[in-house]
Amino acid sequence: MRLYAGVVRFFVIVVLAHAAMFAVVGALASRSRGEEIPTNTVRLAGSSLQVRTLDPVGMGDTSSTSICDQIYEGLVSYDQETLAVVPCLADRWTVSPDGLTYTFHIRPGVRFIDDPCFPGGHGREVAASDFVFNFTRMADPVAAGTGFWLVDGRVVGATEYNEARRRLIEATPRLWEIDSIFEGTRGIPGYQAPAPDTFQIRLERPFAPFLKVLAMAYFRVAAPEAVEMYGPARNAPGRDTFFSHPVGTGPFMLQRWEPDVEILLRRNPNYWGRDDQGRRLPYVDAVHIVSRRDPHTAFMEFEEGAADIAGVPDQDWDRVMTPDKRLRPAYEKRFVLETAPILTTQYYGFDMSQPPFGGNKKLRQALNYAVDRESIIKQIGRGIGTPAYGPIPQGLPGYDPSNQRYRYDPERAKQLLAEAGYPEGKGLDEIVLYVSGVGDVADRNSVALMEQFRRIGVRIRLKQQPWPLHLEAIDKREPRFFSLGWVADYPDAENFLALFTTRNHTPGPNATLYSNPEFDRLYDLAMAELDEARRTELYRQAAAIIVEDCPWLFVTHGENLSLRQPWVRNFPPNPLGVYFYKNLILEGREPSRAGSAG
Repeated sequence: MRLYAGVVRFFVIVVLAHAAMFAVVGALASRSRGEEIPTNTVRLAGSSLQVRTLDPVGMGDTSSTSICDQIYEGLVSYDQETLAVVPCLADRWTVSPDGLTYTFHIRPGVRFIDDPCFPGGHGREVAASDFVFNFTRMADPVAAGTGFWLVDGRVVGATEYNEARRRLIEATPRLWEIDSIFEGTRGIPGYQAPAPDTFQIRLERPFAPFLKVLAMAYFRVAAPEAVEMYGPARNAPGRDTFFSHPVGTGPFMLQRWEPDVEILLRRNPNYWGRDDQGRRLPYVDAVHIVSRRDPHTAFMEFEEGAADIAGVPDQDWDRVMTPDKRLRPAYEKRFVLETAPILTTQYYGFDMSQPPFGGNKKLRQALNYAVDRESIIKQIGRGIGTPAYGPIPQGLPGYDPSNQRYRYDPERAKQLLAEAGYPEGKGLDEIVLYVSGVGDVADRNSVALMEQFRRIGVRIRLKQQPWPLHLEAIDKREPRFFSLGWVADYPDAENFLALFTTRNHTPGPNATLYSNPEFDRLYDLAMAELDEARRTELYRQAAAIIVEDCPWLFVTHGENLSLRQPWVRNFPPNPLGVYFYKNLILEGREPSRAGSAG
């Protein structure tokens, strides 16, 4: 069974009015702890700077991943605008005709940053063995990694290695007494370094989106010497921890990190990357991120020019934005508005294993027709987001913009409800809708849903509970109707379609317990299809089955909205929320706006 990290399975609200990485607002000081901050510094602030680790294998939250993306690099990366897979530490690669063997050629001349973990303190050149080390470490429970689900059952020997190490941990409570991480890197045959500059991965079976998966933060390369020196285990007494001592190859280096207070990243002077004109990257000297408690006050400071990028807090929305999502004239002259779809789908799941929804497709279809998605977005979500009529969000191959089958049609809903055996709702017991969140957008969505169902004769009662209890109830198969959402882990429709495969039934991500042999067949064909166009067509066919069977009540896809100062260049939004500050340019910012003394 393919397991998903629990962190990515959460209820996605319609309003994504904050910037993708942080709700970036606030004024930043030109000095921090008595330390001069360069003028050419990207200044960001968040209402909550919740970076929990700077260890690539421990990624699992947006804030940590966003910082990791600046410090570390992997074999491949995402193009910031298109999300296409592009070379990074591997300058080229090949895939075997059977789709099972990936061979990467490591870019020459790339070095780790200077650090005391190396002889003489000088960073050495990256080699293929570094990827063997890091990829194996991701599967090692000693490292407390969160991305193992991406290779579990896929990479040859990864599952067996993980299980063996887990048994060792159970027998050795004092983690620091387990053999060196270096000793543990010889156990996965699917990772090989046949030459110093060649790294190979062998899969158990074809998985077409694998290159897109490899661009995720989990697969970044850290210096093995740093992991060994600063402690691979959380509980090692008397040792520093690698969780806060990153040694990578990225465009920036960590200078200071005070959890929930600030992060200062300095330009890596030896970074290998150059732009198309041969200019050395990054363009800026530093990235300074601070935590602010009050989004409103911080946004006012952004208005004063003391920060470079901002989201619009809810309490400032009507003052800054028009009802049709445009800047009001006074702000339109001063700031640049950026919008982009976000790869999310908010939905309500039906329990397909029992009545009333299991075995009654017309009932599920009736409820889909009963939902006025446009009204929900306009009245509750401030117009941010797009209606969802299927599982795949816009921006992914396989998304079909012509498929709007479940546009609001209460008369059609009543007809199907009668055909389902419940004319005007008669004979249908009150439905308990499990939701998480009280008083927020998710909650208000559900209240609107209740009213729309009432119009066709269907009675709904809400059961609200905290997020952990909500997930626990779903895992225990308590609710027959429940709110959830999905945020893309990587930019491929497979990441959404996998939620419907039979093999992924709860406790996997298929929370509805949906099963359709034809869908499973198309999904498996798509995973073995390396041709992008043919795979996209298979995705469309598979998604059409989901739309017909509707194990979900589809609600909305997400949208990101943020503001930037006019001097910020080359920082386009993208549907995955992946941002690389190495490409950002500050052009024409007045010295007086570089920050205020603090």
